[in-house]
Amino acid sequence: MTQTGFIGLGSMGAGMAANLSKSITAADGLPLKVWNRTMEKCQPIVELGAVAEPGGPAALAKTCDIIFAMPFNDAAVRQVLSGITAAPAKQNLIFVSCPTVSPQTTRDLAATCRNAEIRFVACNVFGRPDIAALGKLGTFSNGKNARSFWPSLIQYALRSVTTPRTVAVLAGAPEVKQAVKPYVQGFTRAIMDLVGNFLIVASIELLAEAQTLAEKSGLTRSNVTDFVDNVMPTHILQQYSAIMASREFEITPEKTEFAVSGGLKDAALFQSLANSTNTPLPVCDILTENLSRQKELGGGNQEWSSLAESVREKAHL
Repeated sequence: MTQTGFIGLGSMGAGMAANLSKSITAADGLPLKVWNRTMEKCQPIVELGAVAEPGGPAALAKTCDIIFAMPFNDAAVRQVLSGITAAPAKQNLIFVSCPTVSPQTTRDLAATCRNAEIRFVACNVFGRPDIAALGKLGTFSNGKNARSFWPSLIQYALRSVTTPRTVAVLAGAPEVKQAVKPYVQGFTRAIMDLVGNFLIVASIELLAEAQTLAEKSGLTRSNVTDFVDNVMPTHILQQYSAIMASREFEITPEKTEFAVSGGLKDAALFQSLANSTNTPLPVCDILTENLSRQKELGGGNQEWSSLAESVREKAHL
């Protein structure tokens, strides 16, 4: 039987691991093995049937056939893979990297895996923590090195954390191969992940400015939300417009959202990509400034759409 592991149980990883554990239990498979730097975060997943692995990445690598990793940033995922390769891993181990990281980090992870004879899958995911909990994340995955090694295994595992309609490439699944587009070949899925996330955060900045303009002109933030609901009814715009209109940005255990600190991390990745391609990115400069200001105001752990408060401050609201 196949042994699956999961590393990184933050706001995104917790939902992903929970869905994997439920799917594995329903299929009478071996219990999911989980590890997190703060081991207390393993308990909710253990209650769903998973098993905590106190030995960390190295111990998981010795016993697992496939390991999913959802650390916070580039440095963390590099550290995870370093732990996995610290000792000989199980033969034909597949390492699936899911966080938003730079294209160079993706290349380095692939090279490290190749040198360690580990199969590598870059599987960047799109969606908020609440979407992760529902198992409806979108993803780009090359699966190039895994198509000859248990493609059905990866397909099964990914179906637990993503929604098939938004999957661009699902590790060699025949019905998905037909839909493969050139822009998700090679390592460009890491670039597409950054471009997609930039579009999302830039939309938040535009919504913040629109709501501030409306408020300064005698309308209300809710007027903008009503406009979005009726004229531009997309999930992301509607959700963030409603959050900013309510000005309820606090993150609680019951309400896991993307934080300002995470937005700044992503903004640095956007800017790095822009610099490497000599691409002007003025909106990135603006949203970075507003996220930084919100952090200075003590909102580093607030929902990242709280950058709207910085926009309101500039408008003397």
